[in-house]
Amino acid sequence: MMAARRTKAFLDTGNTDLTGVASRSFGNAEAFATRHSCGFFTTDFRDLAESDPDFILVETPHLAQRKVVSWALKQKYHMLIGSCMAVNMRDMKSIRLAAARHHLVLEGGFEARYSEVWRQAKDVIRSGRLGEVSAVQATACWAARTNSWYYSELQSGGMPLTHMTYAFLNPITWLFGMPRKLSAMANSIGEQVPGMVNEVTCVANMQYDNGMLCTLLASYIHHPSSPAWKILIQGTGGAMELLPGEFGGGRLVLHSKEGRPVDLDFSASPDPFKVQAEVVIEAVRGGENLLQNNPDQAMQDVTLAAAIVRSARTAKTLTLPPPAFQPQGNPT
Repeated sequence: MMAARRTKAFLDTGNTDLTGVASRSFGNAEAFATRHSCGFFTTDFRDLAESDPDFILVETPHLAQRKVVSWALKQKYHMLIGSCMAVNMRDMKSIRLAAARHHLVLEGGFEARYSEVWRQAKDVIRSGRLGEVSAVQATACWAARTNSWYYSELQSGGMPLTHMTYAFLNPITWLFGMPRKLSAMANSIGEQVPGMVNEVTCVANMQYDNGMLCTLLASYIHHPSSPAWKILIQGTGGAMELLPGEFGGGRLVLHSKEGRPVDLDFSASPDPFKVQAEVVIEAVRGGENLLQNNPDQAMQDVTLAAAIVRSARTAKTLTLPPPAFQPQGNPT
């Protein structure tokens, strides 16, 4: 599903062609390639070199992703990696080093930073309209199928890495930076299946240098009629409800001490997947690099996911060191 979503975004720019498709299933590879008018498909991702690509889109479970990314780096291909770039810090450091050594364009698949609703939220915070932000409360519940790779600890690397980074650690870090303290708790309540993720539902509490608090609840349990994809930002001068759409669009509701709430609808805003695709294409062509999820930023995503798992499994509050680097890239 996500491979189709991102492929469509690249093709919709009018500046790319799909040169090859790889899938473990021959039938899936053939069907995907046929649907996108591509004549080259294979069950071995290494055969993609024969299609002479300019860059590779990687949309696989994390277990398979490690092999594909390692191969693509050796081949010196630019990449958009559909979620977290790595499952652990050792791999992430290796990926970051290889990308720098070979001057490769690497982008993580977090499109929120290209979404108008998140951009507007950042502008509101920067403007001081909310006063000093004191607390953030976020909920991201999503009904993952128990027979899918998302529910497999081995294939996914765990729910905090696969889901919590996407919703909403990555965009919250974009708004506020890295926290200084972190405490997490988790459970595995729900349908029990072999090899399932250790954390089905997880709560992460974070505190920033200025004292701001952030609580993020993420879960693979969700009932369609319940509200489960939202962020509330409280400030001394006002509050903001952020209701991002799962695939773009969304709404912002601004609350002030005086007056009625202001409801901003972004359903007609540009597709963030396409905006991200355009930025990646420009960077691959050697133009301006405005990537928002480069390897430096990916280090933060992996760091937070690992810290959440460590805290939840040891029942300890962790103090995170200041970032050893400043993520590169400018707001698009």
